[in-house]
Amino acid sequence: MDLAKDMALECPSPEPDDSTVCTGITPPETITDSFDAVGNAELRIPTAPAPGNTFFIRSVACGRFLKLFDGRLVLGHEDGCSSHWNCVEKDYWLGFKNMASGNYLGHSGGQKADLRCSVPHHRQHEYFTIRPVEGEDYIAYVLLTTFRERLSFVRMEVANEVESLVTSNNGSASDGIAWEFLKV
Repeated sequence: MDLAKDMALECPSPEPDDSTVCTGITPPETITDSFDAVGNAELRIPTAPAPGNTFFIRSVACGRFLKLFDGRLVLGHEDGCSSHWNCVEKDYWLGFKNMASGNYLGHSGGQKADLRCSVPHHRQHEYFTIRPVEGEDYIAYVLLTTFRERLSFVRMEVANEVESLVTSNNGSASDGIAWEFLKV
C-alpha cells in the first residue's frame, strides 16, 4: 500500500485556484496552528466567536477554512475576504456574514439541510449557537443551528463521491465538525 497515494486520495492537493474540499482527517498534532495556509502570516489564538468581530472559521480535523468559492461553501485555504466571517447577534443567536458576498451562513431548512451562504439577512435559518468541544491540545466549537425548535449540528456528508456541508439532528453534537474561530 502506497501511503502517499492513499493520503492524496483522502485530502487532495489544492489546484492553483486553491478551492479543494478537504476530505481527510489530519490529527491536530500535525496542524500548524500559528500560521495561515497561504501567506505564513501569524494567526491569533482560537477564541469563542463574539459579535462585532471577524473570524476565519477553520476545521480542526483537516486545518482548512470555511470559505466561499463560486458561490458554494467549501473547506479550503484562507484567501482573503471569501474566508472572513463577521460575527453578528440577533435575539441571542449568532450569525456569520461572509465579507466577500455580504450574505449570511445558513441552511436550506429540513432535518438534514445543506449549509449555504446565499441570503442577505440574519433570520431563523441563519441562527447559530456554539458548543465547546475539547481535545488533548485544543478547544474548538461545534456550530449548532435550529430547525423546528430542535438543534442541529454541522457535519460533512459524502454522497455519490460529492462532499457537502449539511446540518443534522441525527446523533449528538459531538458528531459535528469541530471548528476553531481565529480572529482576523
